[in-house]
Amino acid sequence: MILVLGALIIGLSLGLLGSGGAIITIPVLIHGLGIEEKSAIASGLIIVGAISLLSSIKNVRNKTVNWPLFLQFGLTGVLGAYWGATLGERSPAILQLLVLSLLMAIAGIRMLMSMPKAPPTTEHIPWTFSLIAIGAMIGFITGFVGVGGGFLVVPAILMFTHISLSGATATSLLIISVNALIGFVGYFTAKTAYPIDFQWPMIALMIVIGTVSSVLGARFGGRLPRTLIVRSFGFMLITLAILMIGNLIINELSLSHWRKI
Repeated sequence: MILVLGALIIGLSLGLLGSGGAIITIPVLIHGLGIEEKSAIASGLIIVGAISLLSSIKNVRNKTVNWPLFLQFGLTGVLGAYWGATLGERSPAILQLLVLSLLMAIAGIRMLMSMPKAPPTTEHIPWTFSLIAIGAMIGFITGFVGVGGGFLVVPAILMFTHISLSGATATSLLIISVNALIGFVGYFTAKTAYPIDFQWPMIALMIVIGTVSSVLGARFGGRLPRTLIVRSFGFMLITLAILMIGNLIINELSLSHWRKI
């Protein structure tokens, strides 16, 4: 039940917002399904990467993906994701989860803040160092903490370009898929001291349910007030961040107590 509900929420987030899927996936895997932290981070990358890629097929067919923008983010994002995963698989899980929790809180707060009115839109994207550098940074975060980075990609696109919101969301989804899948490759091929257990039947089921949910979310999302959608996910992210930080603190205090005995 938790698996199905979690996959539905992950897919809806990606379909409605073009972001937020992976940042929800890891808490679901760890706290909902009891999967070990490193395995959850690596599994989250393949789950969200596959859902995003399959959901992007329709966007590509509808020509809503901005390819020049995708290339600017993607070229450096791929390198950043791989090196982020390489560093992540060597880092303590508590550090990765702490960074993830803080990013969740920041993303949630941003979602609750009032959104500025969008400037006139254009689909023309010049090549700029800012976009290339941001792509590399987001790719690194993707690999290191196991998130797709969509909650960073969409605001960055809207901040540094004037493309439409639908174009930003569609392009973000494809960027997420590439970054997440490359990050997964980094974990899958790494020779690490931390054993990673991929539960493939569970991963496959979440991908199927999440993809269907994402397609439905993209189809019916336009009928709902966008402010309501964004703020609902904002509250959820902040709540999850608080729970994860609280759980990390409790676990560390428990370990410290047992070390003293």
